[in-house]
Amino acid sequence: MPIGGPRYRFNLSMLDGAPDERGVYALWENQDVIYYGRSCRRSLSIQHALREHSSGQAGACTGAATHYSWEICSEPVEREAELLAEHEAQFKRLPRCNAGKP
Repeated sequence: MPIGGPRYRFNLSMLDGAPDERGVYALWENQDVIYYGRSCRRSLSIQHALREHSSGQAGACTGAATHYSWEICSEPVEREAELLAEHEAQFKRLPRCNAGKP
């Protein structure tokens, strides 16, 4: 099941509303998911991870993101793997910014 809930504009003012908790997130370019990620260390929240993408610290590919969504969960590594597997099963490929990542 994909991340439910609303999508938010991917800009600095909207990132203030992202949770300071761990979980998973999706980066969108218009209607397409381009990246699924996770924040699983106690010191790295969803908000912190999104800010790294926004600043370019997480790589250039996600710079095209227009929106984001998130989900708080207790097992982010497993949930991210589930999201990636579901995406690959549906579209026969990973989101473009996840492709080639370990």
